[in-house]
Amino acid sequence: MKLLFALLSIAILSFGADLKPKKIVKLDSPALDLVVKNSKLYASSEKGDIYEISQKTKKLYTLPQAITPGGTKGAQKAMTLDIASNGAVAVGAEDGFLYLSQGNALVKSGFSTTSIIKKISFVSDNLILIGLVSSQIILFDAAKNKTLYSVQAGTSPFSDLALSKDKKTAAIGGEAGTVYLLDIPSGKIKKAYKNVNLDNIYKIDYQSGIIITAGQDRKATVMTDSGIIKAKFDGEFLIYAAALNPSATKAAVATKEQNDIEIFDISSKTKIAVAKGLSSTLNRIVFLNENEFAACADENRILIWGIK
Repeated sequence: MKLLFALLSIAILSFGADLKPKKIVKLDSPALDLVVKNSKLYASSEKGDIYEISQKTKKLYTLPQAITPGGTKGAQKAMTLDIASNGAVAVGAEDGFLYLSQGNALVKSGFSTTSIIKKISFVSDNLILIGLVSSQIILFDAAKNKTLYSVQAGTSPFSDLALSKDKKTAAIGGEAGTVYLLDIPSGKIKKAYKNVNLDNIYKIDYQSGIIITAGQDRKATVMTDSGIIKAKFDGEFLIYAAALNPSATKAAVATKEQNDIEIFDISSKTKIAVAKGLSSTLNRIVFLNENEFAACADENRILIWGIK
């Protein structure tokens, strides 16, 4: 009997136990971006809504309508968002403007672009790092309403960025498969790690000195910010999203065409669980803490799982 139990335990460890979502949050439209601040989950959506998700789901803001590509006025996408430590909300919108919370509304800041805002992150309560699809990385001062610098991170289209815990370094990924490290205070690219992936890096995360990429080449690469490769996890399909827990001991990777998320122990490179429940292409995975994570996809739901 003990032998049977041991064999079952090994099998579960090797193949990963199935996880069902512990919480399902329904939205009016698909969530395009997720961020975690002060143990709360925030989401921006295709219809321009900004949500706070804790015990209850609360719609905080809705972007003003804009002229759509078809020439009519309508809802615009909230492409990306972030929350400052003082609770301020910033949103990169489909119309190319950076919106900031002011009272009960989102209002246009002094920053706008004819490119596409792909990702924003607060560096401080006033400074916001903005990544454009054109691979321009911009530091914007919301208090002074001015751009402090603009730097080009390669020549291929930009996909995603993530900040180090001290917010002094940004890890940047794009279509060339190169990971750039930006020194945020100086605006200088200090490292360029080539061929981390062989093609587009869809998403990137940066926790405790460790970086993970989600690649079109069906690989999620885990590396130190000094360039040492720790692990590569293979997918059965394009890997659209990946994330690390805060201590960078576990990785959540969307490896399957069925949109399952596999959880790996990084040190042993072992699959420890498979999170099921999503049925569409993933947009973002984020860890809420060491053992809980959330994901959004091209469907009107956000799912939250706990790792047993």
